[in-house]
Amino acid sequence: MSPHAFRRSCATGMIRNRANPAHVKDLLGHEDFASLDAYVRLEIQDLKEPHRKFHPREQDGDGANTPCTK
Repeated sequence: MSPHAFRRSCATGMIRNRANPAHVKDLLGHEDFASLDAYVRLEIQDLKEPHRKFHPREQDGDGANTPCTK
């Protein structure tokens, strides 16, 4: 594994585990957030859990999650 691959893997892992992007940016020594784009690749699994948790059609009347039946 190259040092660059290790760096990318660590940055991606930190962001996927909800590290503050500003802290990751500073740790990597980047000046702006756009430079983090090269380190972070979203996958569909990264979007499914927040969608299930917060989308209105995934909520029942008491706020508990239920499958969409419509």
